[in-house]
This record gives sequence, C-alpha cells and structure tokens, in this order.
Amino acid sequence: MQGECFERPIFRHRYVGMDEEAIREEIERLQEELYTMQEELEFLRSNSNEAKREAAELQVKLERMVKNLDGKLTRLITSLDYEAPIKTQLEKVTKDYNEKIFELNNERWTKLYKLTIFNTILIGVAAMAICLLTIF
Repeated sequence: MQGECFERPIFRHRYVGMDEEAIREEIERLQEELYTMQEELEFLRSNSNEAKREAAELQVKLERMVKNLDGKLTRLITSLDYEAPIKTQLEKVTKDYNEKIFELNNERWTKLYKLTIFNTILIGVAAMAICLLTIF
C-alpha cells in the first residue's frame, strides 16, 4: 500500500486510514502531550533541587547541633563532681546525649520520609501520564 509506514505496528494500523487533516490533529495532540510531559519533568527537576537544598540545610543544622552537644559534653566533663560516683554522672551525661541524638535522628528521618512519599506520588503521576500517552 502506498504511503504505508513500516515502523511499529501501532503506527501502521492507526494512521493508514486517516486523512491528512486527521493526521495533523493527531500530531498537534501528541505535541501538546509532549509539552505537558516536559513541564512535568521540569517540575520534578525543581522538586529534586528543592530536596537537595533541604538536605543541605538539615545537614548544616545537624552539624551545628552536634557541635553544641559536643560543647555541652565538654562542659559537663569539666564540671564533674569528683565526690559523687563517676558511674552515675557518666550515665546521666550518656542519657542526655542519647536523647539529643535520638531527637535529631527522628527529625531527620521524618523529613526524609515525607519527601520520599511526595517523590513517590510524583513518580506515580509521571508513570500514569506516560502510560496514557502510550495508550493513545
């Protein structure tokens, strides 16, 4: 058949019987979908940049808090009461230090968990858009 496309079977069967105007409309529709997908990809990139920025801010905050804890630990060590049993004093310092570390980890993991859920939803939307493009 003259003008038949020998590409993938979807094109051969879909566009053979269409007139020129219908093919132009289909091309316009596909271009619009392509532009939509490009916009979604740019949105995902900006979200990725935002996640990197948040991770960097969290890292700076974590470093600041660890330095603060280190300073407090140093002050506690210098102010140890040598008449009281060292074991109880060390247990108290260790307990305070562990609580601060646990608090920092919870904050970091909570933000990371929320970010992961958001990115998963965006990936799902992008996958659905791609599936719809392949169907139509």
